[in-house]
Amino acid sequence: MVSAFVLFLQWILCFVSVVGRGAQAQGQSTTDPVEVSAFRSISKHWNLSSSASWNLTEPCSGTAIDASTIDNTPYNPAIKCSCSNGTCHITKLKVYALSIRGTIPEALANLTLLDNLYETLNFFSFNIISTINHHGGHHV
Repeated sequence: MVSAFVLFLQWILCFVSVVGRGAQAQGQSTTDPVEVSAFRSISKHWNLSSSASWNLTEPCSGTAIDASTIDNTPYNPAIKCSCSNGTCHITKLKVYALSIRGTIPEALANLTLLDNLYETLNFFSFNIISTINHHGGHHV
């Protein structure tokens, strides 16, 4: 009887261990490496440093994956991500009224699932619409 109880406990511990690893893996989504590189390049090009909503190490973390929307987040600059199967993609980018001057970096084209670029009240020196359409039809 004791051995049956010990086997039962071992089975329970094994089950909890396997389920725990699965839950942990689901909670540890990471940003697509190509997008991490693009995000860092964009940040450097626009001279934006890491903050609560702009994590240069793991972009799709913290406020980038919380329940807020890009429109109602108090953070600026900010991004929002969509995650599935352990990989996250940057889908929204907000750099509102930061007086950024210059161009939109070519690396923006590597954010292939970007569907919202909120860049109003900055000072870009070329036709933004044609450039973005040239790089994948992202919405402005």
